Amino acid sequence: MIDEFLTGRQFFVDVNGKKSQLKSIDRGCPQGSVLGPVLFNLYTGTIKNNLPNEAFLTSYADDSYVVLSNEDEDLLIKDVENCLRTHIGSLERIGMKVNEEKTEIMLFGKTSPRVLVNVKGTAVESKDHMKALGIVIDKGLTWGPHIASLKKRVMKIVGGVRIVRNKLNKAQATSVVTAQVFSVLYYACCVWLTPVLNKKDLNVINRLHFRALRLILRDYRQRISRDTITSQTKRLPPDKWAKFVLASLFLNSYNIKKPASLIHQLSSNFYSKRRKPGFYYAYDSAKSKTGKQSTKNWIGSAIGEIQDPWTNKILSKDSVRVLLKKTFKTN
Repeated sequence: MIDEFLTGRQFFVDVNGKKSQLKSIDRGCPQGSVLGPVLFNLYTGTIKNNLPNEAFLTSYADDSYVVLSNEDEDLLIKDVENCLRTHIGSLERIGMKVNEEKTEIMLFGKTSPRVLVNVKGTAVESKDHMKALGIVIDKGLTWGPHIASLKKRVMKIVGGVRIVRNKLNKAQATSVVTAQVFSVLYYACCVWLTPVLNKKDLNVINRLHFRALRLILRDYRQRISRDTITSQTKRLPPDKWAKFVLASLFLNSYNIKKPASLIHQLSSNFYSKRRKPGFYYAYDSAKSKTGKQSTKNWIGSAIGEIQDPWTNKILSKDSVRVLLKKTFKTN
């Protein structure tokens, strides 16, 4: 079945109604298929075996990123060059083409200097920010460049939606704003929209959020308060949405039995190390008592008004989700 799925495929090119001759495809998976991504992951699944143990590889389809760390800058550059040489070699051995000129390097840290890295004879200079899967990542993880890029895109979309707004009823306008604006505004927000986001950047997201919702209510002169807009549209404002995303992230990590080390990493990256650690107990669906070492303030801030979260209660996955929704309801 898999053999027939992959072999004997053909293609042609259509330009202005003129079609080329049929040509055969002897490699690759059909795009848009359900099985294609699974087969591709199996095909590339061994490339991480050739990387050193200290290297962290993350990939999505044919985009791959290698992360290395070292306190010594010279040793770090040497490690990166050796690791990329190995990684590119592994990709080429399975028939994949790597464009060294499009390879990007970024050194994390607010005061990190720019460095040159040799990638198979091509000198690549480190950047202050880079785009990965639609998200602009900066070296200080401030998310400022991403939000600046996001503002330009959303403002263009809002302008386009306003042109057609008068031809839509409220239900149609809600659907258009949800599909066209909010799908862009909150794309991958579980990564960048955190409770500790810079206040200036959070204000930008707030303005974009309510500007889009004002289109639904036809409040072009901004006479309706934000609280009223939130109540009428039943949409969480960005600050509450950030906490809801963080709470959901914690909940999902717990329910899928992620290791406690992941919870430590999440908490240490969201809040300062000065917070006092505490030990929380929870019950899984099998009513087995389990514990997670985490940060009291982190959990408390994430799930806000939920009373006695994770303590002295037998909370199933579904019951906690209900509590989350009640906590962050907009009315």
